[in-house]
Amino acid sequence: MKLNIVIALPCEAKFIIQTLNLKKDVAEHTFEIYHNQDKTLCLIVSGIGKINAAIATTYIAQYANVKQQGFINIGIAAGPYEIGIMFLAHKLYDPIINKTFYPKINFLKNYPSRSLETIEIPNSDYLMEKMIDMEAYGFYQAAIKFTTQEFIQVIKIISDNSTETRQKISTEFVNQLMKKNINDILNVINSSHELLDKETIRLAQSKYFVELVQSFHFSQQQKLQLARLLQRAEIFLNETQINTIIKNANSSKSLLVTLNNDLGNIWS
Repeated sequence: MKLNIVIALPCEAKFIIQTLNLKKDVAEHTFEIYHNQDKTLCLIVSGIGKINAAIATTYIAQYANVKQQGFINIGIAAGPYEIGIMFLAHKLYDPIINKTFYPKINFLKNYPSRSLETIEIPNSDYLMEKMIDMEAYGFYQAAIKFTTQEFIQVIKIISDNSTETRQKISTEFVNQLMKKNINDILNVINSSHELLDKETIRLAQSKYFVELVQSFHFSQQQKLQLARLLQRAEIFLNETQINTIIKNANSSKSLLVTLNNDLGNIWS
């Protein structure tokens, strides 16, 4: 399970990276990539534009590749709304190709949403009831190839409108917008991660998983760890090896430790 965050500009990403304590992958040179310790949360800085967003999204999907993935695009947008307000996007439209996506935001009911149009050249159309950006459609078009709608979200913070135009946007200004909305941003990230966790466990409902959660007491976090380990065990260990591990276990903790040890470098 891995949640990927795609952000166009370093100034949009800076405070999120600091808050989540993400570490830069210094071996990567194609894009700037940051991640947590086990790479279940990864952030990539894509650059401006829907083509860059699409390429970066594809790249991060294949980085530390796992079967179950989620994607979030975070950034600034223009629109006829108050500066600094955060919206989700419930509709993504590309006027060049005249196509539309409809992200599913059902599990994020506490946050307002707006329609978002992705353009190629910045303009000052602040009158229509919609947000305007340069990346979201390209991001979504790439992300949907790796997962389903439930696991793709777009977060935009209003940076300019008819009163305060884009000419006033600076690196520090964008950083302050991110700081202002960091709690809501983190809530969306955490909610998306929780949804991925539930899906990972659901997909792991093998005979081993069901048997084990009935035999031992597992916390929710331990169930998630068990699901991940069993997914790997069923690929890299044979049935006899798995049954032996289960037979010799006398607690949830001993089972997880033994599975982890037997998988060895495969888990690392």
